[in-house]
Amino acid sequence: MLNFLYDSLETIKKIAIPSRNDIMTLAIATIGMILICGVVLVLFDGWFSALRQILYTIIRQ
Repeated sequence: MLNFLYDSLETIKKIAIPSRNDIMTLAIATIGMILICGVVLVLFDGWFSALRQILYTIIRQ
């Protein structure tokens, strides 16, 4: 059990902490991807809503 604990502590010591620049770059990339995905979802929602409305009016006639 102690070997596992010491091995875990050695592994934790090897972990590299990302720099401030790395964190900022990843945060900007994440926010950018969230915005792009949001725009794509809004566009698809609008297109499918319009398609549903067109099909509904065709069926009602």
